[in-house]
Amino acid sequence: MANITIKEPKSILPPAIQEKVLLEGDLSKLTPPERLSFYKAVCESLGLNPLTQPFEYIVLKGKLKFYAKRDCTDQLRKLHQVSVTMMSHKEVEGVQVVTVSVMDRHGRTDMSTGAVPIAGLKGEEFANALMKAETKAKRRATLSICGLGVLDETEVETITDEPLNAARSANQQRIDQLREGATTTTPGVGASVGADQTPAPSTLFEK
Repeated sequence: MANITIKEPKSILPPAIQEKVLLEGDLSKLTPPERLSFYKAVCESLGLNPLTQPFEYIVLKGKLKFYAKRDCTDQLRKLHQVSVTMMSHKEVEGVQVVTVSVMDRHGRTDMSTGAVPIAGLKGEEFANALMKAETKAKRRATLSICGLGVLDETEVETITDEPLNAARSANQQRIDQLREGATTTTPGVGASVGADQTPAPSTLFEK
């Protein structure tokens, strides 16, 4: 059975950056230029367009990490020709549960579940909750079959807003730098970014 191939990034990250990310698992340990280079390298390895903002940052247990947005899962589904082969719906104790089976172009299959509370909901709120459960299941299945162990944006909505908003602000600055072009070059990386406006780590971790 064929496996999904992850492309080798054209821009090789210095060992020091790789060590910080792989061993510590905390993107806040990187400098803004290093974080931008890592963001671009991840997108490149997956065949994603970084200008569409496929990932955003979120603080989880004191560590800055990626989570996948809709742009990420939509691009992955197209790249790997991921299709839904089965979908089931059921209600369990006031929770709408949707289970989805998916298949990629190589015939590899996977399955995932999306669950959303619906107790007490009516009308439009109830309809939106049903659609959200289906969307959540599809996106989680897509990330799973593509081998990405990151959260989907439908899973981070219950996380405290303050660190989430701070992380989103930091990510937007990284994307703005990528779009605007270079004023500063990162030694040994070749990636260029503008002036750093990222909030200090202490502000990112405030609860």
